[in-house]
Amino acid sequence: MQESPKENTRGGTHYKPRSDFLCLQNRNVPRQRTRTTTGADSVSSLNRQRTEPLKILQLNVQGSMTLRHAQMCKLLQERGIHVILAQEVLLGSGKSYSLPGYQMYHCSCMERNKRCRGIATFIRRGLKASVENVKTPTVTDAQKIALWWDGKRFDLTNWYQPPSDKRVSLDIGESVHRYKRTIIAGDANAHHTAFGSEPTFLHSKGGLYRPDTALVSSDILELVTREVLEDVGSDHLPALITVGIFSRQREKEAPTWNFNKADWRAYAHALHTRLESVDWNALTVEKANEALVNEIIRAARKSIPRGVRKKFTPGWTEELKRAVSKRQEARKDFIRNPTATNRKRYNAYSRRAKRIGETIRATEWRKVCNGFNFRTSSRTAWGLVRRLEGKRTASETEPLVVNGRTLLTARAEAEAFTLFYTRVEGSNSQASKRMVEKTRKEWERRPSVVNRTFHTDFTIAELEGALRKSKKGKAPGRDGVTQEMLSHMGPKAKNALLRLYNRSWHSGTTPPTWRTSVVIPIIKKGKKASDLASYRPISLTSTISKTMERMVNGRLYHYMEDSGLLDENQAGFRRHRSTIDQLVLFTQSVINAWQCSHHIVAVFVDLKNAHDRVWRGGGWGTAPEATKIRDKREDVQLAERFSFKHIHPHERKRRLFTDKAVKGGTPAMGAR
Repeated sequence: MQESPKENTRGGTHYKPRSDFLCLQNRNVPRQRTRTTTGADSVSSLNRQRTEPLKILQLNVQGSMTLRHAQMCKLLQERGIHVILAQEVLLGSGKSYSLPGYQMYHCSCMERNKRCRGIATFIRRGLKASVENVKTPTVTDAQKIALWWDGKRFDLTNWYQPPSDKRVSLDIGESVHRYKRTIIAGDANAHHTAFGSEPTFLHSKGGLYRPDTALVSSDILELVTREVLEDVGSDHLPALITVGIFSRQREKEAPTWNFNKADWRAYAHALHTRLESVDWNALTVEKANEALVNEIIRAARKSIPRGVRKKFTPGWTEELKRAVSKRQEARKDFIRNPTATNRKRYNAYSRRAKRIGETIRATEWRKVCNGFNFRTSSRTAWGLVRRLEGKRTASETEPLVVNGRTLLTARAEAEAFTLFYTRVEGSNSQASKRMVEKTRKEWERRPSVVNRTFHTDFTIAELEGALRKSKKGKAPGRDGVTQEMLSHMGPKAKNALLRLYNRSWHSGTTPPTWRTSVVIPIIKKGKKASDLASYRPISLTSTISKTMERMVNGRLYHYMEDSGLLDENQAGFRRHRSTIDQLVLFTQSVINAWQCSHHIVAVFVDLKNAHDRVWRGGGWGTAPEATKIRDKREDVQLAERFSFKHIHPHERKRRLFTDKAVKGGTPAMGAR
């Protein structure tokens, strides 16, 4: 090892630091440069860069409260941290901690009745990584992380060796060491100066030590830098490890609409003005829908703020900023002159900064509790309840594995999901196709009677009712039109939308975008993230299409209820009925059978891969028998109108790559 030139630490203490890292193979280690920064000088350059290097933060947090500190959140945002290797998290058994934008992996020592201080690894959402807890017979705690970055695999290890362990060994559960693109970082309680780097721990008596260690394999040693940053509330200073040569494209955040600041009057007026210049009679149904969507989006861009939310740290106020600055200055004074007076001053400023942070968090928590309402946003409320219960969420960073091959790109994931869904979408046998075609021809040859239910135009009252029933805050389809945009349209715009619906209703034609859904795979609870079958596909359809589906469903529902076509035992998707009715009926049947000494048999059916598995062949056969009074032309159009949907599988970061036609989908998917 070679010594780097003499540098000053933060606080002015002169020393000769050794090399930043210990190489994992015997070789001559080149001289490394170390420096201590605050993090503010790299913010502007971070925003300008189109590519980003891999950044790993190493920190002994001395309790999870440090992670909750606003200064810690600000550091993560400014530096763009990808991986956090935290030691001494001090979380109880079964507990979890939610850090916005990161997936947490906590050690399993408590579950194995092993005493430990707790380590945790945080992976930024959107990265491909898997974390494994290493079971060691000693008190040393370790986690292995396989991280894929720029198409290459990095092996990271989060390592904590308590002071009671006096052994000089690297106990991370490996018998054979093959180090390639490997970084081992953590708190080894290595106070000796031979471990190199700048000191990261401030002792209560005034000494600076080096308990935090980083080990790097020789193949990337010259490509890695390590910086010791300012304190974030812990006695240990955080260390930033940067792998500079392997860079990837920086992800662009998708812009969103800020409906809270929307000028709906201006939106309705602008849309009304734009639609007056459109000659609807000269356009086909498809072109009319395209023109309407374009005018809605243009009016929305002028009246509704839209963009990417700037980096904002909750709770980072000017008062807290000043308190943290004074604490850092007191720390430097104590390092330069470790007297009892300076120690008391540093402790006082530390307590003050901690008090201010706790007060800010309490204020923010009261605001959250005041706005806690299951009626307005049940999704947000339930998410908060689960976080309070300490339930761990499913892994969102583990990569997919198909036929033993790890999928590392978004395109590969999208193609895998597309192939998986098309394989399970239903029967394509020739016998099934012939049966469907035969039933269809027989249906069309039967005499029919015109039913006014399926012939009359939709009214403005039906449209208003469908818009009132729609849920706000839902993701739009591929056209980008949200439900809020439809609900806040003026009378003229609603009449234009109604004319479009009636033209489609009578002509039997629908725009392709109405039958196009964007499918996003969502991992199921308790399932393995690397398996394709562990994901539940969620379809995002056009809100314009869903509004018409809701009106069609309303007419069909009233017709079937008035005609007595629904079985009296059916409780699902009916007004004033629910699954509770079935539970009560089943319970009463069991009680009656028990009292009469009879037997009762219950059959429970669990459909595997039940995404859009409506069998339209069977529907063609049962519909003629159910609807004795019908118009065959309207029946055929109604059944065909939403028969085929195109699936656009997304990668889990919501990137569109592939289109695939799938013979599946329910006609009234969005009409409930």
